[in-house]
Amino acid sequence: MADVSAADRRRSLMILVFAAVGFVALLISGLGIVGLVLDTAVIVEPGMTQLPGVLGTVFAILGFAAVTYPALARRASVGMALLAGIAAAVGYVVGVALGALISGVDPLRALGVAGGIAVSWPTPVIVVAGVISAAIALAVVRAGPGGARWPWERPEHDEE
Repeated sequence: MADVSAADRRRSLMILVFAAVGFVALLISGLGIVGLVLDTAVIVEPGMTQLPGVLGTVFAILGFAAVTYPALARRASVGMALLAGIAAAVGYVVGVALGALISGVDPLRALGVAGGIAVSWPTPVIVVAGVISAAIALAVVRAGPGGARWPWERPEHDEE
């Protein structure tokens, strides 16, 4: 039984890696497309380096993974995906604030930038990217190692 548990953990970890890559792809493309449509940048504060955005993305991945992996290991319901999206958004805001502080910006300006992101358009984009990625990962785990199958794909003995 311990081998099955270890195998499930390894499978959950592998699915988490793929989900995290998908999350990053959705995050970057979503922020880019919405920023293009709105004709604005995610961080509009002049004089900022790229560090706040990079650290925000890293912290968003960590927040996403911190909620998604335990949900995958427990085979939780797909409803946990909302928590993963929220954790990713909170991680992004914290990462931007920390990145701004590390890059030498005044602490009040750093908090202002992070607060602006928290109450503006990037937050829903991050949440949606996290929800989509986590929901797909949870659906894959809940489908089991054989994956989901249509009725006509099942072996003959399953119909009895």
